Amino acid sequence: MADGQTATIGHNSGSVGQMLAEEPAALFSDPDLLEQLVAEIETEIQAFEVDLDSVTGRKAVASLAYGIAQRKTALDGAGKSLNEEHQAAIEKVNTVRRAVKMKLDELKTAARKPLDDWEARQDEIKAEIRTCYMTVEDLSSLPHGVSAAQIMQRLGKLQKMEVDAELIGPDEDQKISHEIQRAIEALQGAYDRELQAEKDRAELARIKAEQAETERAKEAERAKAEAEKREADRLEQVRLDAAAEAQRKARAEAEAKILEAERKQQEAERELAAKKAEEDRLKAEAAKRESDRAHRTKIMKAAKEAIMEAGSIGEPRAKSIVLAIASNSIPNIKINF
Repeated sequence: MADGQTATIGHNSGSVGQMLAEEPAALFSDPDLLEQLVAEIETEIQAFEVDLDSVTGRKAVASLAYGIAQRKTALDGAGKSLNEEHQAAIEKVNTVRRAVKMKLDELKTAARKPLDDWEARQDEIKAEIRTCYMTVEDLSSLPHGVSAAQIMQRLGKLQKMEVDAELIGPDEDQKISHEIQRAIEALQGAYDRELQAEKDRAELARIKAEQAETERAKEAERAKAEAEKREADRLEQVRLDAAAEAQRKARAEAEAKILEAERKQQEAERELAAKKAEEDRLKAEAAKRESDRAHRTKIMKAAKEAIMEAGSIGEPRAKSIVLAIASNSIPNIKINF
């Protein structure tokens, strides 16, 4: 695009852009106009000569985009205005609708009220009947382990039970009264049975308590007798242990005396044996010495006689020679005893 050229859109009086610029709201009455406007703008964009080398050219590109943005703002504003107008119209319609619903609902409620009142009363009657039967069933259903006093409480509640006969009618009142009477009779029978059972249990408990007390007394007596017997046995055992200990000491003393006597006897016997052995030893030594003397005397006598015979010497000299030899007084000569 040459310098000085400006971008314009919709200046042709026959264009969709010009028409919508003068009357933006027309776009919302004819949807085809949007496609025509888009095609027209696309054609002008394609025909636009872009010049980014000059300030004027770059301003022209910005002007082109700005013109499209202004057109968008104008059309969006027209649509917003139409929405506000439509919202106001819708609010008027809604106000009328709410009034219609409220008034006609009130009229419908007024028209149905007799039936609703009748149905509510029927529901109330059914609830009262159901409550009565449930109360009778609940009071007459005895759980396991219930006492006579608890049964009597239930019986009292049944006897005081009140039924709104005016509400439920005579026929239903008669049926419920019959059920109440049956429940009262059943509870009365259960009360009598449970009361007797409680008396029986109390009597049985009393008998068991007496038996237990008797058994405890017997057990205490047995325990006392056993304790006395244990004490007597203990004392007897103490006596026996003392006697046994005395006997043991006596035996020990007697055994000690016997052992002492035996020891002394053995010691005396050992002393006697030692003395005899010493005497025997001395006798043996004396006998040996005597035997040695006799042997030596015999040898020396034989030697003396031999010397006397060999040396033709007298007995005194021969005896002196033999004694000298026997005492080793002559070297290299000895007598073999």
